[in-house]
Amino acid sequence: RDAATHHDAVTGKSYAYVGAQGNQGGGTNPNLFVFDLSNLSGDINAPNGVDSNPCVYLNLGMTGLTHTINVARGLLFLHTAYSSNGCRVYDLTTNPMNPKYLFNTSGSGRDCHDSGVIENVNGRDLWVVSD
Repeated sequence: RDAATHHDAVTGKSYAYVGAQGNQGGGTNPNLFVFDLSNLSGDINAPNGVDSNPCVYLNLGMTGLTHTINVARGLLFLHTAYSSNGCRVYDLTTNPMNPKYLFNTSGSGRDCHDSGVIENVNGRDLWVVSD
């Protein structure tokens, strides 16, 4: 359903967070996946083979939490499409392949259907959420 990328300035590696929502299209695994993109060839003269699989990836589970995915300032924001499940925020700085859960916004009246992060608005970062 959605995807976002994160570049780890410490290791120089890049990661993709890819999610599916529900089982649309006959899918049976609507989870969050994280891909380590560091083994992709950046050299046009030395591409990866046709059938190669250079990306290491993990299925992080988190079923139903990937309607919208955002990454900003080392944080991963997961959003549901279901009322009262809220949004969840994870820290990517310690281990981008296995993000650390920080908090959620669930509760009555705290639906978190779609959102976006706008960085550095008059010196502040904004997390804009819509129900």
